[in-house]
Amino acid sequence: MSVCSIVSTEYHNLNLSGKEKNKDVIAFKERLAKVLWGLFRDGTDEFYVNLEVGVPFWVAEFVCGLKKTNDVYLNIVVPYEEQALKLDKNEGLRNKYYKYHGEAEQVIFASKRYSDDCYEIADEIMVDESDKIVIIGDESEDFYIARYAKENNVDVEYIGVDSLLGLTVSG
Repeated sequence: MSVCSIVSTEYHNLNLSGKEKNKDVIAFKERLAKVLWGLFRDGTDEFYVNLEVGVPFWVAEFVCGLKKTNDVYLNIVVPYEEQALKLDKNEGLRNKYYKYHGEAEQVIFASKRYSDDCYEIADEIMVDESDKIVIIGDESEDFYIARYAKENNVDVEYIGVDSLLGLTVSG
């Protein structure tokens, strides 16, 4: 079995218009679920996310659903303890955030407070625990986690946002 961390470009770079019930968001999440199911089917039984809103949140949602009938594990690496404060204005997201914490095998706090390097620390923790990193984003973006993974001989796979938006067809 294997361990995979999944990260993504920032939510605003996904070119989705915010609402969970929006048809583009639903289609994106369905395509993401197919990617995650493929990872699980191919032997990934443990997932790490940083639980940022967007892809990491949706990965947690998928893994929590998968856990109901399968032996699969969710681990959350929180960049800083006050991360949840960003969700104070959205009770629904905040409730899901804590629900996923409760369903995770472990929750690791990279830093007590926000700092310039708290996300990099979280990335390093995820890489150090993973066999593979999946990045939802473009290879041209400068992802610290990709550089750190390559330096530590951890496989990195990019999945273009356009393919999950249905704008490209993969072979």
